[in-house]
Amino acid sequence: MPCSSFGDSGSDENGRLRSFKLTESTFLASLMPKKEIAADCFIEAHPEYDGRGVLIAIFDSGVDPAAAGLQVTSDGKPKILDVLDCTGSGDVDTSKVVKTDADGCIRGASGTTLVVNSSWKNPSGEWHVGYKLVYELFTDTLTSRLKKERKKKWDEKNQEEIAKAVKHLDEFDQKHTKVEDTNLKRARKDLQNRIDILRKQAESFDDKGPVIDAVVWHDGEAWRAALDTQSIEDDLDSGKLANFIPLTNFRAERKFGVFSKLDACSFVANVYDEGKILSIVTDCSPHGTHVAGIATAFHPKEPLLNGIAPGAQLISCKIGDTRLGSMETGTGLMQVDKAHEYIQKSRDVPIVWYQMKINQSGKSTPISRGIYLREASACQQSTEWTVQIEPKFHEDASNLEELVPFEECIELHSSEKAVVRAPEYLLLTYNGRSFNIVVDPTNLSEGLHYFELYGVDCKAPWRGPLFRIPVTITKPMAVVNRPPVVSFSRMPFQPGQIERKYIEVPLGASWVEATIQTSGFDTPRRFFVDAVQICPLQRPKKWESVITFSSPAAKSFAFAVVGGQTMELAIAQFWSSGIGSQKITVVEIEVVFHGININKEEVVLDGSEAPTRIDAEAILASEKLSPAALLNKIRNPYRPIESKLSALATDRDKLPSGKQILTLTLIYKFKLEDAAEVKPQIPLLNNRIYDTKFESQFYMISDTNNRVYAVGDAYPNASKLPGGEYNLQLCLRHDSMQYLEKLKQLVLFIERNLEEKDVIRLSFFSQPDGPVMGNGSFKSSVLVPGKKEAIYLGPPSKDKLPKCCPQGSVLLGAISYGKLSFTGREGKKNPQKNPASYKLSYVVPPNKLDEDKREGSSSTCTKTVLERLEEEVRDAKIKVLKSLKQDNDDEHLEWKKLSSSLKCEYPKYTPLLSQILESLLSQSNFEDKICHDQEVIDAANDVIDSVDKDELAKYFSLRSDPEDEEAEKIKKKMEMTRDQLAEALYQKGLALVDIESLEGENVSDLVSSDAKDVDKTRDPPQSDSGIPPDVFEENFKELKKWVDAKSSKYGTLLVLHERRSGRLGTALKVLNDIIQEAGDPPKKKLYELKLSLLDEIGWSHLAAYERQWMYVRFPASLPLF
Repeated sequence: MPCSSFGDSGSDENGRLRSFKLTESTFLASLMPKKEIAADCFIEAHPEYDGRGVLIAIFDSGVDPAAAGLQVTSDGKPKILDVLDCTGSGDVDTSKVVKTDADGCIRGASGTTLVVNSSWKNPSGEWHVGYKLVYELFTDTLTSRLKKERKKKWDEKNQEEIAKAVKHLDEFDQKHTKVEDTNLKRARKDLQNRIDILRKQAESFDDKGPVIDAVVWHDGEAWRAALDTQSIEDDLDSGKLANFIPLTNFRAERKFGVFSKLDACSFVANVYDEGKILSIVTDCSPHGTHVAGIATAFHPKEPLLNGIAPGAQLISCKIGDTRLGSMETGTGLMQVDKAHEYIQKSRDVPIVWYQMKINQSGKSTPISRGIYLREASACQQSTEWTVQIEPKFHEDASNLEELVPFEECIELHSSEKAVVRAPEYLLLTYNGRSFNIVVDPTNLSEGLHYFELYGVDCKAPWRGPLFRIPVTITKPMAVVNRPPVVSFSRMPFQPGQIERKYIEVPLGASWVEATIQTSGFDTPRRFFVDAVQICPLQRPKKWESVITFSSPAAKSFAFAVVGGQTMELAIAQFWSSGIGSQKITVVEIEVVFHGININKEEVVLDGSEAPTRIDAEAILASEKLSPAALLNKIRNPYRPIESKLSALATDRDKLPSGKQILTLTLIYKFKLEDAAEVKPQIPLLNNRIYDTKFESQFYMISDTNNRVYAVGDAYPNASKLPGGEYNLQLCLRHDSMQYLEKLKQLVLFIERNLEEKDVIRLSFFSQPDGPVMGNGSFKSSVLVPGKKEAIYLGPPSKDKLPKCCPQGSVLLGAISYGKLSFTGREGKKNPQKNPASYKLSYVVPPNKLDEDKREGSSSTCTKTVLERLEEEVRDAKIKVLKSLKQDNDDEHLEWKKLSSSLKCEYPKYTPLLSQILESLLSQSNFEDKICHDQEVIDAANDVIDSVDKDELAKYFSLRSDPEDEEAEKIKKKMEMTRDQLAEALYQKGLALVDIESLEGENVSDLVSSDAKDVDKTRDPPQSDSGIPPDVFEENFKELKKWVDAKSSKYGTLLVLHERRSGRLGTALKVLNDIIQEAGDPPKKKLYELKLSLLDEIGWSHLAAYERQWMYVRFPASLPLF
């Protein structure tokens, strides 16, 4: 609401406020601050000075090309000239090229068959295809809305299927009142499993969004792009590729699209790198559009909604990465009419700006932002500063006409001469001039003070200050009493009020315990408490808390401080807190400083058995020394396994100067035995943006299926990952190859939290031999000022180290020494809960030598030299067979010859036959799948026949002696034989089902002529009709004798068994259990089997849900950076 709507003051103010009526015109006018900056008067006086001919680039979250008021300028020109994504978050990899078939269709990157519009011109016949998960393009707000709408429809379908499943179970129970037969029990269990699966799926529903296909082609004149968005639409006839109106780069035709009616999200398409990259540009937040509207909106029918410069044109530059979030910028105010008057007067004044370099006497490092005296020592005496003023001209300035003649006589003004003293005049030429100033803060009171020294042109004072030198002084209050306590009593607060107190933290203080007491109010109050210290060459040390008081009360809090540094303590009542109340809030705060000084800021245990000595001392007052230390993280170092240096596309990544941006991609591999929360760290680059030489750093973590689990930049975040192998790709950008070359072996740390059971709590001792002797344990003591006390931190015992703790890794944690007065035992158990905690690390030493292996290597062998030689030769031949490739027919023939020769030489050697089976399974270039399956069955039968199952069963019926070395060797051999037998049975079963599905007839008819009995101990049973037994079922029964068929390794055969028996619900349940139990990244075949089961049951909504997840779990390739 405009400020001028209210009266001046006094009794008329309330009357004016009561009589004020908010009309439509005053409301619309209040939405834009034109009156406050006099823009309305200026445009009224100069209608043509409304931004015409001005081009504004909006570097923000993106401008919506469909937004009202951003279509045309006041003189009828297009408002938005270009829309760019500067982050790459909307990039689609369209490097894959396909051609149309006889029906005019192409296969999209998602695998969908797409019909191409026959009217589209494509002289080359090449279509670039790619796909994108559409939620990756939407804002969080839009994604949340779509998820709710899609979930509602999905739930309706799921409830319908649950009702059907419950009905089928009721009908079964009515038909079979007594279920005693095994098959009937299994059938009923299958029906129950179907209900359970549907209900469980509703609980775990996680919508990853529809997939859109993108097609890019060149029509002979320009690159065009089209999208297939059928997966978003409710109507199956909507969103087809052929119906899409093709787009080209926005700057060429200024056209945009909308994904669907459901989302109403507009987007722009830009094609780069000769059609290999399609950039789909969407907003990552509405802020950029808001900024564009304030600056240039033009509403012909409602001028009150116009922006400040409705005649200006725009370029949208999206710099907020959708993958990482966006950021906003501040705003500023100026008087438009006065600014215009100033510009008119400055018509003949040289175009120059003034660069300042400020050095304190005796110091060489220049400061360019002014003079800032913050610490107490700096406020106790005068300081002298040298100021260098250098005029800067534009690049094309003429030496003779502009630089050499330049001369200005400048009068220097100080806002407070008693504090800031400087010369009266300065003669400035083009090569600059320096002068000295003196700052004297000694007579200032405690608190914040601000002064300025500015220069004015003597000949043209109307130009105002040509440069300003800000002088900021924070003079802190000293804490002189002991124990060190500071109190601020009865401070009145109103909504939005801020109180700042500057305190010199006493030397020796390491933490603060403060209590805030409120009174005098009636409605709840919300306060912000903030403490900041600025330490040299470090980020500001900041602590903040939000405290809500529902009634007058006292609350305590604690935070860490640095002794000898000024602390700014700010207390603020939230702007809307208590705004409807007439009572003020009275606040009292007491700040108590505590401190235990130690001789080690960071404790490093070097991996030896020696403890680390720590000297502790209390300087301010007596303190209780109650140390606590724990190790709860592990950090493993990695070197890149691959590095690639390449040039980026010239149409997006080439500087105006002609320099080409280069990118270095580093690939790291790491493995997690179990699920864990990991955080990648690169000490050289992390937590630095504006002060780093590299313009960009971006990483993504993916599994072996190319599924991306996490992305990040200079501020890495912890991400939860399941167990398995992972790749981390790090992308760095710079225009210098020399700098990037130096980082090709950049070390990466993977830091992860230890499980609670693996957290190591360390012990303290009062003697250096305490950890070895087991005595002298230290618990606590009282430190007296002026007297040091030594304690010893013992290393962790080797048996407490986590399993995944290889040599070279580092265990991380925290150590604290003091104890808060208002907390319980939590701070004692976890030093990280203590505000004054320090870093603690332990370097993992080499593992101890395995005594069993050392003894085993020296044990005597009972075999003769000739026998050992024959075994070595045999094993070497098998090793050669394993190394042979089978990529083409010639290589396969060579492998077949060698395998046949070895089979003749060692016909019953199970490891050889198992290796032949393994090699057959690794083949991928066979033409006849049925013939290959038959070969697998034959190879599996060879393995099965080579095993003496009676001897194997007899061995596992008895227990072996773990102390007997020879017995342990036999045990390992027998276990390996059992595993090879089980693997042969498993692979045979899979091949049998594969043939059955390919031929569509009984497996027994295909293989009964040469299939071998899996159980030689008894004759195969015959059915009443004389038909040979089902080989698959006999094979499955044999497998169950040796292994757990429900395990993740062999469970697929149990799924197929249940499927062949018609129990699809049970099959699906078993398959879900296998997928959840599997520690490694999921196998695509398991999910393909799940999809086929869902299709067979008829649950189309679940099948569609799983197909969308397939694009997340198994993308064709990694996304672009």
